Amino acid sequence: MEKNRIIKSLAVCMLGILGLQSFSEDPVKVELNPVLQDSSEIRFAKDSQGIFKARKNLNVALLKRIVLKPDDVKSLDLELNVVALPRGLNVIASGENLNNETADFAKIPALRGISLSAGESLLITAYKKDWHWNGGAVFTGLAISADDGSGKMEPSFPSDPMISGPIGDMSLAGKGDYKDFPDLTNSTPMLKNDKGGFGLKESSLSARSDGRNLSLHHNGRNDKDKSGWAPCLVFTAKKTGTYSIEGTAKLLSGNKDHKISWLIGIISEASESLKDSQLSIYRVLKPGGNLEIGAEVEAKPVFSAKLDTGKGKNAKVAATGIETALGDSLSKDNGECALLFAITPAEGKKILPAIAKGAKGTANVKSHPKTLLFDHGIKPRNGVYATMKDGKLFYGDKRLKLWGMVKDGTGERVRRLGFNCVRVWFQGSFYTPESAKAGKAMEYVKGDGSALDRYDRMMADYRENGIFVMLATTVGSGTGQIPIADMLSDDSWLAGGADWPEWKKAAREIKGSYDHFGYVDDRFWKARIRHAENVFTHINPYTGKRYAEDEIIALIEINNEAGLAKNWLEHGFSKWPAYFRDSMQRQWNAWLEKKYKDEAGITAAWKKLDQGESLSDMSIKLEPILASHSKYPKERQCDFTRFIYSLIDSRNQEYMKFCRSLAPKGVGVNVVPFSFDSQYRPSIPWLYTNWLGDTSTVSMYFWSTPSMLTNPPGLYVLDSHRLSDKLSVIYETQRGRPSPYRAEFPYMLSVFTSWQDFDVVVFHGSWFGNSTDEQLLAGTAQPPTTSHLWTGVHLEHDQTMTSAIAMAGRIFLNGEVETAPNPAVYTVGSKGIFSFDTFNGIGGKEMSLNTFTRGTRIKLEPERDCGVLLDGKELLPGEPVKEAVKTGNFTTWDWQNGRLIIDSPTVKVYTGKTVPSYSFKDGITISGFNTPFISFALISADGKPLLGTDACRKAYVSAVLDCKNTGFAYDYSTPGGPVEQAKAVRNPGIAPIVVDKVSYTLSFPVEINGRFTGYDFALRQTEENTITGQNTIRKPEQTLWMGLLEFSGRGKNMDVAVDPSPGVNTIAAKGEIKETETTDLKLAGIFNPLPALSWGDNYNRAHRSLRDGTIVRTSITPQELSDKPSKTISLKEASLLLGMPSDIDVIFSEDKMSQIAVTFTQAPSFADLVAKCKEAFGKPVREKIVDVASEQSEVQWSVKKTEGTLLITATEVQGVVRMRYVLGK
Repeated sequence: MEKNRIIKSLAVCMLGILGLQSFSEDPVKVELNPVLQDSSEIRFAKDSQGIFKARKNLNVALLKRIVLKPDDVKSLDLELNVVALPRGLNVIASGENLNNETADFAKIPALRGISLSAGESLLITAYKKDWHWNGGAVFTGLAISADDGSGKMEPSFPSDPMISGPIGDMSLAGKGDYKDFPDLTNSTPMLKNDKGGFGLKESSLSARSDGRNLSLHHNGRNDKDKSGWAPCLVFTAKKTGTYSIEGTAKLLSGNKDHKISWLIGIISEASESLKDSQLSIYRVLKPGGNLEIGAEVEAKPVFSAKLDTGKGKNAKVAATGIETALGDSLSKDNGECALLFAITPAEGKKILPAIAKGAKGTANVKSHPKTLLFDHGIKPRNGVYATMKDGKLFYGDKRLKLWGMVKDGTGERVRRLGFNCVRVWFQGSFYTPESAKAGKAMEYVKGDGSALDRYDRMMADYRENGIFVMLATTVGSGTGQIPIADMLSDDSWLAGGADWPEWKKAAREIKGSYDHFGYVDDRFWKARIRHAENVFTHINPYTGKRYAEDEIIALIEINNEAGLAKNWLEHGFSKWPAYFRDSMQRQWNAWLEKKYKDEAGITAAWKKLDQGESLSDMSIKLEPILASHSKYPKERQCDFTRFIYSLIDSRNQEYMKFCRSLAPKGVGVNVVPFSFDSQYRPSIPWLYTNWLGDTSTVSMYFWSTPSMLTNPPGLYVLDSHRLSDKLSVIYETQRGRPSPYRAEFPYMLSVFTSWQDFDVVVFHGSWFGNSTDEQLLAGTAQPPTTSHLWTGVHLEHDQTMTSAIAMAGRIFLNGEVETAPNPAVYTVGSKGIFSFDTFNGIGGKEMSLNTFTRGTRIKLEPERDCGVLLDGKELLPGEPVKEAVKTGNFTTWDWQNGRLIIDSPTVKVYTGKTVPSYSFKDGITISGFNTPFISFALISADGKPLLGTDACRKAYVSAVLDCKNTGFAYDYSTPGGPVEQAKAVRNPGIAPIVVDKVSYTLSFPVEINGRFTGYDFALRQTEENTITGQNTIRKPEQTLWMGLLEFSGRGKNMDVAVDPSPGVNTIAAKGEIKETETTDLKLAGIFNPLPALSWGDNYNRAHRSLRDGTIVRTSITPQELSDKPSKTISLKEASLLLGMPSDIDVIFSEDKMSQIAVTFTQAPSFADLVAKCKEAFGKPVREKIVDVASEQSEVQWSVKKTEGTLLITATEVQGVVRMRYVLGK
């Protein structure tokens, strides 16, 4: 033990000597996915010698992203699954072309020298994958010739769909399904039809021949038989030999934007065994050609082995030594490495092989030193615990601010990315089925790799790296709780009591988590308390500490997004199991009895009870809820909300008191602050029940793809929940991909949280586990997907976002932006707390403006007889924001010009639209931009000014725009949130991530001497430049994750340099200017949510109507005078629908209004919104309401008129409510 301690101390000393560099084992293994540029199934073409060949490119770009030098690749291996195919096509040539495009077969080398045995058949087809539109091809001059000169055949079918010639037979057939090509599952010969051509009876296929041209056609009707089949020409050879194809194919499509597929291949019967076939992999020397081994292909393979299928049909192959094929490809800017995969059949075997999709690759690469650029002064230490003092988080006697991320990762990587906190979810479970039944945590042996072992090791790792923890392992929902199914057996620790069978039946009716039932039911509450006890009394064998006394825990969460008060008051209890609903009603009636003594007292207060209600039989209903509250007197509203709050708070207080009892006084959980719940949408009931704990814990995700900086500053939810006397915590937040402007968000957040004096800021999220830094370089930056929208906010591979987050963290943690000295105070009294008047919270554009100009605090005063007051006065509507907004002395939200500027002595941030150059107040100037947008930051590393007599010795530099997967394609015109964005992804792309090359010139008004060092996303040093007697640093097309500027001295004054900025967007509108206003009166009768507009209005008419109308708004996009086919009018903070502020996009296609998208910036209750839409539009055609915040609720109506159909969709996900109106035919 002592030896290990000494070694560790020496290692720490070495880190200091080596500039905080760390070394890992050399080399490291990196999984490559995809290892080939095309990861689809590899199909082979058979050459004249009977060898099956396929050319594929290695993913050289992925290797180049991972390594620093070409010789860093020590080995490269492939894992291949070679499979035997059923009857199908051995594809020789194929392609896709648009309408009227032509494929010339004479120019395709693969169509010469095709080897056919006697009886083997060639297939030629053209088909359209999209059934809705007709398509096919006209083949002109099509002929198949025997290469020995013995004959030629043309597809001339005068009266019969089959002809014979000296070299073979030709026939017309339908084959399918084309979605399964190149497998052939079905085949039927064509017959002569009554239209002078050929086809299949009652089918979509047809063919016609006039002697010179052959037409193959699919009519696009999916109601026809064999609609998924393709029309084909089949040639069957009469003798063994080689054959060639000539002619052209003109592709025809009923939709000019849809492509037609064509394909030529050899029809092969199901493969015989692949056993003893030879797989060889060669390096391709020249692109194109016949892939002749020894000519276009190296003569000696880089790998060769016989296939061993064992007892099966397929062969697993571990192909080693592939690195020898790389050549100089890693040294070239666009280097390529093509491989030829060749399979030679065993003697006498007829095979049809393929390599299954998803070939795997593994590279062993050199591991270079990693650098720790950031460190934090306050780290966990023995005997010191986090506490709340005067509404602020402290660690010992020092203020503690936490900049963190959600989920997991090695402490070393977390620390290097600039975080000092992790919000720990359920990386491990505390239970096995047996231990859950006993109500105890699982037992394990240290190092056994079990879930709890991994969890404990991770927590110890965070401790070693000085990382604090926001503990969510204690919350009732998710996999961290005691699993309900394991507690329902009759020998469970929870079993017993007269009502056990009834309780067990009701518990089985619960869908999802049982956490909120614990607030009503004693058994479930016992389970929650037992889970807390199991967590806090568990001894981590890697630290020797109970979690109740672990110094790394800075905040403890009881619930995550439970929203009990908000959800109960909004949705009621009708969907609860009757057992728990009845229990809740009994508790409500008991509460009333305790307050009013008898029914007469209740009637005196409320004036009346509903028919059938009586205190004597406990039948006073669980009312009012939001939908019915207007039917009941204020007194009953007040009582019911007070009851709900007291029920929730009594449990929370009990939970906190119990947890505090698990540690000695002044130690660990006995003093660490508690968060009662995390809140993702405005709601005073929700906020009030949280206020009774230690924090306001809030969240919001921002999904818009355009820049947020073109609007006055506002951060929905985040900017309207800062309590005056509690910790302020952001438990999750993020700006989602695919927005190319997302790197602006961390700087926005750092200003906001500094100005509002937040304690904890946590980003969602990272799932990098124990991956090496090199492995993380090999990952992808995924957009939202239809199966999991949260992939759009994962950080582990997002180089640009993490760079900006790291820099923004310096601003927040080091207090580089001042705190609001005299915040505006919003007081919410009893009339706001104990009623439905503020059910949807307080906020909106007026509060946002106050937050960013004055700062704001909310005071909840339940004993004060008032609603909502601002600085002691009634709220008054504010004026629209017209000018740039200043936050403190150093920050300007120049929203008219789409940029945020922070200009303090220690911080220079310019994020937004680029300009030719920008000079900060002290003369530091940036220019030389090659992009229309940039997120640039220059930040002092030691808190001293960037210039002056006592200036800093080090400064960090970051300049980023976007990064995305190779081949990523997306429709950026799509409005809506992550669910809609997932559907708008045309191609998610593959690894490697492509980082935008961002140029900038940084010039100081004084001479500087020192050094600039650049680091990549793995924190490896990639460049170093000495600066002597200069004042300007030029970084053309750089892709650094971070730069470190070290000053050895500053000298005389110098003129700053300003370089040209070719990336600044100065492109004028092109095309004819159209100012004509039109409207289609036929569409006037279709409902439009904007009263000033009709669906028939064109862009110019609609813009004038909105611009000159009476709609209250903050801003409207300028009128665009161009002939662009698609345009959008955006209204910001328009108070229109339901009287709630919203951002509205009116979208035009071909100068016709096509849809209106509404995003509420102060959201109504979704239940209330749906109810009002049902009143207006009737019964929905689709209704999906979910209870989980991270999934999307969606309700849809269809309003049909003769002139068109209006599709209306209301959605809510993670507290964001949207409406979408789409006009169709």
